[in-house]
Amino acid sequence: MLVATAQQMRQADHRAMKEFFLPGLLLMENAAQGAAAVARALLNKDSGRSLAGVKILALCGMGNNGGDACACARILANQGALAHVVLMGQAEKLSGDALSNWQMAKACGLRLREKPKSANDLLPLLEEAHIIVDGLLGTGFKPPLRPEYAEVIELVNKFAGVTPIVAMDIPSGQDADSGAGETVLKASASATFACLKLGMALNPYPAGQIHVVDIGMPPGALTHIGGQVRLMERHMAAGLLPARGASAHKGSFGHVFLLGGSSGKSGAMVLAAQGAQASGAGLITAALPHGLLAALEARLAAPMSLGLPENSQQSLSMSGLAALLEAPASSWVVGPGLGQDEEARALACAFLNKNTLPVVVDADALNALAPLAGKPIAAGQALLTPHPGEAARLLNLSVGQVQKNRLLAAQEIARQSGAVCLLKGAASVLAHPDGRALINHTGNNLLASGGSGDVLAGLAGGLLAQGLSAWEAGALAAYAHGLAADLAAAEGITRGWPMEELAGYIVKAWGNLEA
Repeated sequence: MLVATAQQMRQADHRAMKEFFLPGLLLMENAAQGAAAVARALLNKDSGRSLAGVKILALCGMGNNGGDACACARILANQGALAHVVLMGQAEKLSGDALSNWQMAKACGLRLREKPKSANDLLPLLEEAHIIVDGLLGTGFKPPLRPEYAEVIELVNKFAGVTPIVAMDIPSGQDADSGAGETVLKASASATFACLKLGMALNPYPAGQIHVVDIGMPPGALTHIGGQVRLMERHMAAGLLPARGASAHKGSFGHVFLLGGSSGKSGAMVLAAQGAQASGAGLITAALPHGLLAALEARLAAPMSLGLPENSQQSLSMSGLAALLEAPASSWVVGPGLGQDEEARALACAFLNKNTLPVVVDADALNALAPLAGKPIAAGQALLTPHPGEAARLLNLSVGQVQKNRLLAAQEIARQSGAVCLLKGAASVLAHPDGRALINHTGNNLLASGGSGDVLAGLAGGLLAQGLSAWEAGALAAYAHGLAADLAAAEGITRGWPMEELAGYIVKAWGNLEA
């Protein structure tokens, strides 16, 4: 799915009108028709059924987003609904297509109201509405939010979850590029026009169920967007699944080695091994301090283990480097449970500087590399999997700076390291050194638990061992990891999910993708 910035969409609208001679009013009408269909779905009203008795409240700003909402209200009113349109300013100050739609709504007999004195003036209308159409602010909005708009959004949000709310193009108050916003309207569904907006891709939660509405935008008017940033979709994940021939054997699916572990953190290696096993890798070996072998082997059956020299802190010793470089690996996962010991971190860095096999760099191995400062990873296929704190250390930024622009942070890590970067978190971002990016929407807060990242690292490493590129492995691992949590949630699991169960649900996710 194509993802666009606000500026790219403005350019697309301009090109559609100037190069393809499509009137702006026609594009607005198409957008409103699509949004009206979304509204009907929220109301459980099939197409063709009368909306008699349904009360619509459309909240309109002074720009084209307000014109979209006004047109949507008119379309629903023409289908039998009783529509009330509230304009945040004075109609005499409207212009262009927004003014035209206000005039059409007036001619069609909709109930119109201009410039309410306060947000509380809207309370009776909100209380009686069966559905609310949000057209207060569109993709042109940039913080800060004006107080009168903030008050209305805060009031409308009190009805979220009670009254269906459909947002026109983007929820009011959300930045179309970053997804940020101090006060953002909480929609039940969003009808976004022509392309998914970047801010909604990075922060989809205020938007509710997202519907990309075809407004008749010619493909030629979108060519400048280029497809550098896309939303990860199910068909893309299914297309990346490694082939599994009927006559295959364990040697057909690669040998992934895991490097990490330290005193008190052997569980991270267990979870990473479970993730690698769930990937379908043929062979798995966990390489960790010799003194931790018993703890690991007590919890694992199929994966093998390699005891390495350890120092007095029961962490990895530099003297194990030669054995690592000679291991018969197809791919590596470096970092789970590695710890903060200086010698262990030095070993991880030395290994990463010499290893040329596909590798996933995770957890404390990322901290060992920080700050990145333009240091490339030696392996030709490398995937870095930082959470926001680790990304901040890699870039020598604050976590707040990373979270403010997650796409840019992931792209910068990829550029500096020469590796693919999977920035974890809600709406994870996968960035390639060439500038490409994918945003993934699978997953939920069941994954907000220690150990989920270890499973993800093992999963990605296992996919690398089966021949996927770092880009492909990162994309498929992120999607399947999140899908596993979505499948658990669909079974009624809401909290307290043990990460030891995650790998089993990843196996279910493969079946879901192959169905």
